[in-house]
Parts: sequence; C-alpha cells; structure tokens
Amino acid sequence: MWRSIIAVGILTMVIGIGSAGYGVWTIWKQHRAITSALPVAANVVGHETKELKASGFVAKVPLVKYTYTVNGQPYTCEAVTPAEFMLPDTWAQSVFQQFPIGAQVQAQYDPNDPSQAFLIAKYSVYPYLPLLVGLVIAALGLGIVSEQLTSHDAPQMTPTSSGAMALGAKQHHLAHARMLGIVGIIGLICGVPAIVHHVLVSTPPYERMGFLLEGAYVIAVLTVLVRSALKFRQASGFGTPVVTLNRAPTIGQPLQLKVAVPTRFQGTAHLNAVLKCETKDTRLFNFSEEQPSAPLLEQQLPLARSKSVSKGDEIAGAVEFMIPDHLPPSTPVDSGDRMHVVWNLVLTAEGSGGRKAETEYILPVANATLGHQDNAQAAAGASR
Repeated sequence: MWRSIIAVGILTMVIGIGSAGYGVWTIWKQHRAITSALPVAANVVGHETKELKASGFVAKVPLVKYTYTVNGQPYTCEAVTPAEFMLPDTWAQSVFQQFPIGAQVQAQYDPNDPSQAFLIAKYSVYPYLPLLVGLVIAALGLGIVSEQLTSHDAPQMTPTSSGAMALGAKQHHLAHARMLGIVGIIGLICGVPAIVHHVLVSTPPYERMGFLLEGAYVIAVLTVLVRSALKFRQASGFGTPVVTLNRAPTIGQPLQLKVAVPTRFQGTAHLNAVLKCETKDTRLFNFSEEQPSAPLLEQQLPLARSKSVSKGDEIAGAVEFMIPDHLPPSTPVDSGDRMHVVWNLVLTAEGSGGRKAETEYILPVANATLGHQDNAQAAAGASR
C-alpha cells in the first residue's frame, strides 16, 4: 500500500511543481510585457466600463478607447493596464479623469505585437498566485512521500547477544520536525522572493485580496518554521531509545519490556509506553464510515516517573506485561487482506522545560500456536 501512497504523493508534487512553474512563467511574461513596451503617442476617443464578477463581488473595469500609429499602421486598443484588475469603482472614475476623451496621451505597446498596448504600467497580483498555490500543493506531496519513506511499516526485530529482541522504530522521533523545517525553508526560498517582487513593483490602488493571500502564505511558512524549531527543541532533549523484549511477542505469553533513553538536558524526566492493537483499512481511499478503524486494546505501561537526569545520563525502565489471548495476532505486512490487525508500542519520553519525544514501534505479534512451534524449534536446536 505504501507504494500507492508514494505514487499519490509524487503525483501531487508534480502537479504542484507544474503549477508553480506556470506561475513563474506568467510572472516573467507580465514583467517582460511591461519592461519591454515602447512608448507611442495616442488619442483618447471613448470611455466604457465592464463588470467583473467573482464570488459575489462585482467590480467595474475601466476601458479607455484610444488610437495610435506604429510604423505607419493605425491601431485601436482599449486596455488601460496589461491585465484586468478587480478594484473599487473609484479606480474606474479616476482613470477616466486621468485620460479624458479627446486628450493626447502616451501609451505603451508591445514591440512584438503592436496591437497590444496599455496606458498604465501596473502589475497584477494574479500571476503570483499560481506560484504560491503550486508551492503549497508541492509541499503536501513532499510531506506524503517523506512520511512514507521515513516510516517503516515492516516490523523490525533484531536478536541481541543476550537473546533479547531489539525493536526498530517505525519513525525517528525527530523526523516530523526535520520534515517541517525542510518544507518551510523550501517555501521561504521559493515563495518569498516572488512576494517581495510584487510588493516592490505594485502601485496603488492595491488588490487587497492578493495582499491578504500573500500575507497568509508568509504567515503559514513562518508558522511551519517556528513549529519545526519548537518541535526540534522539544524532541532533541532525548536521544534514540534502546528498546528490547525478552522474547518474540506471542498471543497469551508474558513479555518483559526494557527501555533506555539517553538524555541531553538537566532536570526531571518521565517515561511511558502504550500498547495498542487496532484494525486498519488498507484501502488507499476510504470515504466510508461503515468500518472505521477500531481500537481493540490500549494498555498503559508506565516505565519511569519523575527521575532526575543530567546531560549524558539516561532514563530507563522495565515492565512485564501480557498480550491478551482473546485478541488476534498481527496481520502480515504483505497480506492482501483489506483489514489489517496492527500492534503498536508507542514510547513517550517527557522532560522538564516542555521536552517531549514520541517513538512508535510495530510489534509482529504471532499466534499462540506459531509461538509454541517456534519455542519447540528453538529448544530442539539447543538440545543438538
């Protein structure tokens, strides 16, 4: 299933990058049209207004009809600006006062297409919006792909020299913080220069909705960066946990869990674990509420409470628990079943100063029969 999710994430990234590329092209096209235009004398011959409607908002767009001649060829145009603007009605009245009928004014025409001209070199915000929206879509795709690549759904258990089973984490506890930071930095590098360019070239009256959207984008990027920094600071107080079980998890069999977490601060720390068993729908798109994910078990496993630690120490704890015999074993990862039974061990280390690190482990819990067979095989091997 994770391959399908990665494919969706990559497709989302491609769509977002394509939209952002289109935004860059339209920004460049507008800038080139304004900066490469050549002046020409024009005569104003008429006024007209056109209504633009968007989401219930109606604006009057001024149209000034004027004539001009380029290389002996006469042209007629009515565009006031290179792009249409949804501005207050007072903008239309001010344009008509600035360019009265019968006046001789200076227009700007496109040297590559003299039929295209304008009177006011005003930048529109609309070419900048596809870039910002595309960056947001690309960030969502990047988050989906990164989440799947850094998350290990296949259970990882490694035998140690002492005979215990060392657990491999599903995801490093700093993975989310790093990913938030990467997305925020990319958004800052790609989006903010375009916003700064628009602020520098824009002239009054301003398109308020455009500035609101650009402001919302900047606030969102800064929020992501601040949240990443705070999460990194919180989680970096703890190192990578060392988690071991005395045997492979089996239905109806007791287990001893040992945890040791390095600390990088001075203060007090707590260590807790939660054992979860739940059913999960493996369909990529599940919009039905007929069979929502149902937790079958959620058991608290306290490991250490309010222990004093110093930088370079570790907080450790051990607990013995039983996997209930009335619950099903784990569904194999490569199973084609729609509903999977998943056993998770969620380890949470908390410390003074708001520090917190959460690490999730997937337990491959075997059926009791299989567990007895494994024990018998192990005993037979030892007798030989």
